[in-house]
Amino acid sequence: VGSEMCIRDSIYSGAIESKRKEIFKQDKDSASVKTSDLDKLEPAVTWLYELFKQWNFNKYQAREINQLIHAAPGKQLFSTSHSLTKDRGKIIITPLTDRQEKAITINSPGEFISVDLIDSYRIIPVKNVIFSNDNDYAYLDVDLIRYPLTIRRWREGDFFYPLGMQGRKKISDMLIDMKIPLPYKDDVYVLEMKGKIIWLIGIRIDDRFKVTESTSEVLQIIKKND
Repeated sequence: VGSEMCIRDSIYSGAIESKRKEIFKQDKDSASVKTSDLDKLEPAVTWLYELFKQWNFNKYQAREINQLIHAAPGKQLFSTSHSLTKDRGKIIITPLTDRQEKAITINSPGEFISVDLIDSYRIIPVKNVIFSNDNDYAYLDVDLIRYPLTIRRWREGDFFYPLGMQGRKKISDMLIDMKIPLPYKDDVYVLEMKGKIIWLIGIRIDDRFKVTESTSEVLQIIKKND
């Protein structure tokens, strides 16, 4: 049985590698692929995950890549290390620049402590939590958190559901409403889970991840002040 599985895995991997060589054009650090070639793949999401995971796009983003194929030119999608840009008739894969800044992946609660932006984290039984009104403190329902998480700079088009507000709001609009000066906007980061923004760090958590009466444990994260 083991040898059969190895053979199947080898055939599977070989088919993916063959397809990658067939449809992707490599150019130094970048690559490109015709959207018409991607559009023929079935099952689409499985193929897209296997073909793009080498650039750190995860299985949840494979569906977004499928949407990017049919999106307007200029639309982008980001992994922790690369960007996909929809061009006319193709998708271009390029490494993130310093300006875009690479994202930080957090695979477990303990990894928060290695992030320069974070001062401390604790998982606390809800009955022991002393809540602070300080925006540098985030209180999240542990049961709603699924890893990996990502910390990255905010981008145009980002939105979330701010605690205490009705409905969703673009982060760009939130920063305007808060009268945050333009030079400081580049220093605003988000904590993201599977495409959902959990915390606009140091500003507001997302209402969907707040502590409620049914919460048993709380993830308390404190932003570091420079």
